[in-house]
Amino acid sequence: MMCVPPHPRYELVKDLFIFSCFTGLAYADIKKLTRNNIQSFFDGHQWIISRRKKSDIASNVRLMEIPKRIIEKYLGSTRNEFIFPVPTNVTCNTHIGKLIEKAEIITEQKVTFHTARHTFGTMFLTEGVPLESLSKMMGHKNISTTQIYAKITIQGLIHCHCILHRIASDQRTHFTAKKYSNGPMLTEFTGLTMFPTIQNQVD
Repeated sequence: MMCVPPHPRYELVKDLFIFSCFTGLAYADIKKLTRNNIQSFFDGHQWIISRRKKSDIASNVRLMEIPKRIIEKYLGSTRNEFIFPVPTNVTCNTHIGKLIEKAEIITEQKVTFHTARHTFGTMFLTEGVPLESLSKMMGHKNISTTQIYAKITIQGLIHCHCILHRIASDQRTHFTAKKYSNGPMLTEFTGLTMFPTIQNQVD
């Protein structure tokens, strides 16, 4: 399914939502993300090294190709050290609702920006990432929080609202790029399955 945002401000929110799906970063942590948080490790890959604003717990996650391209897209778009010009959380949730409406998606639960973080957790577990590793990636204070994701069954996932087709690799994802300021603009994407907000208190 293709989803072309009707306005540039919706495109920004769409990109931030996808970024969260691939990094597991919550809204507040994306908002405070700076270039200093992007570091190269001994494995030759770039990682996001940060501490969660909510709990001050370390959250380390490898930067995959899609979120890397989103970062490159918005380089130079802010007048401070932050990577993204992040709108308010209320604005993000409103725009997400509009995007879902435009795509004619029917959901059983309300999709918010935090749904992207839950998508990351659930998707990585279904791909076989160990619970302990996922807990560290998501910056959970207790592994019991991460275990909630493990309780979601395959049957439950099928029953959940699906926004786009599932994506776990670049081969199952398609971006159409065009010129945008000083870099590429990512305007279309396919292949992402959103997983639900399990419970309001789940981090």
